[in-house]
Amino acid sequence: MKGAKNFLLVFPLALTCLSSLLGAEVKKKDPSAVPNVFVQGTIEHYENRPLTLFKCQADSLLFVDSVKTDEKGKFAFQISASSLLMSKPKGLFKIQLRGNQSFLFLHQYGLVQFHTIFSETPFSNITTDSLVVKNSENQAERANGFNDFVINRQLQHFQHLQQELNIANYFLLQMMRLYPMEDPFHKTIENEYAKRFQMMQEFVNQQISTYPETMSTKIAKAYFQPVLPDWKLPDPGRDSILARHYFDFFDPSDTFYLHSNILPEKMELYLALRTNKKGPLGQPIQDELLLSQAATDFLGKIKSSTDQKGFGQKGPYSFCLNYFLKEFKKGHKEKSFLSLYDSNLQPDDGECGAVSADRFSWAREYASLLKGTLIGAVAPDFELEKGGLKLSSIKSDYILLVFWASWCPHCAQLLPEVRNLTDSVREKLTTVAISVDSDTSRWKTFVKDNQLMNWLNTSELKGWQGVTPKLYNIYATPSLFLLDKERKILAKPADAAELQSWMDKFR
Repeated sequence: MKGAKNFLLVFPLALTCLSSLLGAEVKKKDPSAVPNVFVQGTIEHYENRPLTLFKCQADSLLFVDSVKTDEKGKFAFQISASSLLMSKPKGLFKIQLRGNQSFLFLHQYGLVQFHTIFSETPFSNITTDSLVVKNSENQAERANGFNDFVINRQLQHFQHLQQELNIANYFLLQMMRLYPMEDPFHKTIENEYAKRFQMMQEFVNQQISTYPETMSTKIAKAYFQPVLPDWKLPDPGRDSILARHYFDFFDPSDTFYLHSNILPEKMELYLALRTNKKGPLGQPIQDELLLSQAATDFLGKIKSSTDQKGFGQKGPYSFCLNYFLKEFKKGHKEKSFLSLYDSNLQPDDGECGAVSADRFSWAREYASLLKGTLIGAVAPDFELEKGGLKLSSIKSDYILLVFWASWCPHCAQLLPEVRNLTDSVREKLTTVAISVDSDTSRWKTFVKDNQLMNWLNTSELKGWQGVTPKLYNIYATPSLFLLDKERKILAKPADAAELQSWMDKFR
């Protein structure tokens, strides 16, 4: 998870450009003459160049269409050009240019028009900074007083204020901490810091009062920081205050956020704020259960707003649970994964409803795999020799499983130490070395050169794709498992010192 350091979410979310889509067929028609125009505009200094339209959808960017600007930098996307737009025309969209240049816009009712400037630079998104929303003469005014022009102007205004506040929450905050308080310039910085927060606060309150249900207001509410913690507080204290007020305006159960890329960013920041803890000596506290508890609390905000699991298999609760679990798996946060899994996906939970659907079959399989290799579990059986020796047939008081690879520098350092530690207890301990190599020669040469012939050596020669490494959820080498006579997992020694403490008990 991302660390939390005096920052607000940077909006828009930085997303990877699918550059291979940019070479699509050139649209020859004059943009202003194209029927069913969805969005159009002019990009200065971007003549006869490709740009791609995406729909922001939860944690994905869905490709909609790709066009080229004309000789004047004009472009247009048609709503009829994509079945996606026909079925899901509302929400947050992204137009990607070359390099890191892009801009976001909202579509709710009709034509959206823009003017902006292109300049390829890695330091800023000039296309977004220069964006001007244009009001169409034939733009239909809605009965409640707003249209796509209004909501995009609101979005643009919010983005500019957010950028100013992001600077305040990082650079100005650091400057205040560096300048002596008696320095007159310190007060100038402090006033500017408070001013930017006040400007955002006034804008969001005005939005809520005037346009409470527009998409632009919901975006502003999602990223709004309702409190300004004392700048003198250490970062963990500030983050704790921000976490307590995280849901004052932001409602994660609102299905609009599934039509944007906001939810994943909000989920990750909440976990970062909640887990930024320091011990008595100022060292970071590394506790995976802090992650799972924060995720559970985030999900609880959706439960309380949506009558338990809410909105079915594709709703906010289901999406957020799936996203948290996948992030924990990707980060190898096994304790976090199992804790969140056990509290939300118990097989005998008759109340699970939508979250018991096939969407979570992968999580059930992974949880089963993790539980099979927990300390106290019986180690999964496997063949050391095809059609021959199995782990379950080894007669020994203790068994040490060592997953390793000839190309792994840590293995080259640790395995000789393991050999030395286990040689003195060979009458009680059998060492089984499982290589994740794919090259027979390199595997056998390593075994010979490091004098590991007294071990039971095996390898499927399939690298990480071997059945046994997958069975034990091996994602890094070396990985050790110490088993007792019944093949129950006693320990997973992380280094030679931890292994030695066990070997001392066997002597």
